[in-house]
Amino acid sequence: MEYILINESKLKITLGCEELEERSLESERLDYADPDAKQLFCDILERARNELGFDTTGYRVLLQLYPIRDGGCELYVTRLSKLDSLPEPEHDRAQEAAQQKRESGKKQKKQKHRRAYRFDSLEDLCRVCRRLSECPLAIESSAYRSEEGWYLLISYEDLDGISDILPISELSFISEYGYAEDVRALSLFLGEYAKEICKENAVEKLGRIS
Repeated sequence: MEYILINESKLKITLGCEELEERSLESERLDYADPDAKQLFCDILERARNELGFDTTGYRVLLQLYPIRDGGCELYVTRLSKLDSLPEPEHDRAQEAAQQKRESGKKQKKQKHRRAYRFDSLEDLCRVCRRLSECPLAIESSAYRSEEGWYLLISYEDLDGISDILPISELSFISEYGYAEDVRALSLFLGEYAKEICKENAVEKLGRIS
């Protein structure tokens, strides 16, 4: 199990297939509702607090999981807003919950996510684009080519926004074909060393290639 502290609010953990097998878990089926998976997540957060000082106590936490080819997975833990520790009267909580839901709905509609991926072949890139073209998300996309491989940059807004805990990403299937990359770092690399093959609507255009 490898821990990488990305910044003060984000942590990356790599789990090997052997570590999942020890708990009778599979990366493709990890669900926070599963007691064994929930215990795994709790153990990971406890170790992160004890060894790295990455403390999520009292915070909302976003979990994003990406299966990798060897049967293991990459888990990203993001510490979100702090929970309110003081109890409130029932009527106040109900009113606040209703207000937060209205405000959250507005914010979530504007919540945009950016992702970047690298592929070893054009065929793998096109396969991913075909599957993404069937996805209900409204995706903006562009594609590039360099000596190191083929690249896809996408951005999208969630249909219903993100939950406080999201064990499995809707786009986790992409790891079957390629590799997730850091968006900001890759954007700089592509701007200098790669050739743009689709400036926009890459998913739609490359998804048509059989």
